[in-house]
Amino acid sequence: MHPTNWITHVHPDDAPEIAEAWKRVFQGFQQISSEFRWVRPDRELHMTAAAAAEEDVTWCTMAAAPELDDEGTLVRVFGVIADISERKRVETIQRQRLEEANELRRQQENFIDMISHEVRIFHETSEANDRCETRYPPCCSHPTRCCNV
Repeated sequence: MHPTNWITHVHPDDAPEIAEAWKRVFQGFQQISSEFRWVRPDRELHMTAAAAAEEDVTWCTMAAAPELDDEGTLVRVFGVIADISERKRVETIQRQRLEEANELRRQQENFIDMISHEVRIFHETSEANDRCETRYPPCCSHPTRCCNV
């Protein structure tokens, strides 16, 4: 890969933002800091514009700053690109675990609501049965015809 051709290996979804940021650095306007996906050169033919398989990309963070002379002319650009793929992988795992925990909490709350409802119905039914047994002793199979009432 030619050193000036590096931006062609930025993931197509990230390339416009990175190209614009890089342009601002070369105009001497500002330093930049961005995260983007770098498409592995040996995998570029397997990638579609919409997305690349996770194993086809390397997540990177880039920081770059222009160095200007006394007249404000760009002398050089200082920068660094670092691999942050492991961090992104861990963030994805954390996000998935958080979503799973939220779903489990939601299910638990639904279960508690359901059980509370069942206990309330049982309690109300039990109280009604107690009142009924007070009016109609258990010996009567037909409370309306009971001789003890």
